[in-house]
Amino acid sequence: MTNGTNNEHLSCFNSIKIVRQLAGYTFQWRMPWDGSKNDYGWAQVLSDDLFCTWVFRTGIRNEKQNTSVEKELFNAIHERFHHTAVWWGVLSSRVGYAVQNGFNPKSKLISCRRPASVPAYVHERIISKPFNEREAKLMSLQNCELTSDVSQIDLASLGLLYESVGFGTQENYAHPGVSMDKLFGPGVFGFFALHNGELIGLARVLSDDCMCSWIAELCVKPNWQGKGVGHSLLDLVLQRFSHTPLYADAFKGQEAFFEAAGIRPQSKVVACGRAPLKIDG
Repeated sequence: MTNGTNNEHLSCFNSIKIVRQLAGYTFQWRMPWDGSKNDYGWAQVLSDDLFCTWVFRTGIRNEKQNTSVEKELFNAIHERFHHTAVWWGVLSSRVGYAVQNGFNPKSKLISCRRPASVPAYVHERIISKPFNEREAKLMSLQNCELTSDVSQIDLASLGLLYESVGFGTQENYAHPGVSMDKLFGPGVFGFFALHNGELIGLARVLSDDCMCSWIAELCVKPNWQGKGVGHSLLDLVLQRFSHTPLYADAFKGQEAFFEAAGIRPQSKVVACGRAPLKIDG
């Protein structure tokens, strides 16, 4: 697919059309599917179409509330992204409904959000000051480099970093179906920290570059943690996506790290997810 808008249809869900813009997918429920402009329900998700998918939001028209529309939307999401993990920040009052649709609460994760209107203290600390004034000295003293140039990174280095923080093993990323082009395809943005050419940290963000952005991973090798690398990567993410709401699922104990950047825990939202589905045959 290209960076433009693309349409898909799912063979088992004739009433649902998928519109893609970068990493953003909108599932539109129309009945019947005859070119009508009436969307009775919709779901917006972000996905790298490889490892992870995140449900941004859903909506059902009043006349279709308490019908099967939302259930069908989630069935379509499960079919389209059966090969990826799927994450969803659910209102606490709807956790039971999420479980019915195949999602389980994740007790170790906290759903966080920063609005598109950046808080003043974040704007002063990050957005309004050039990066080289804030952290270039820190990075140069440690002989580190920050870049968003994916061509400087290879799968072997990526696998080593992910394995060091417990995100799978190197073998997971040596699979024939995995490539840098897929990991950082349309709408998937990478920010990297290098030390003498060694990959020591990264942030990977899924975004439609308009309505929402989601930090899929932000990780730093254990021997480099606590030295400002993670903050430097997060600052780059905040600069790049200052125009969209920014979401993250933080591990418990790391909330303060994100909150300092204006990405605050959502007290009424529960982080839920499901693993990739096993498909018979």
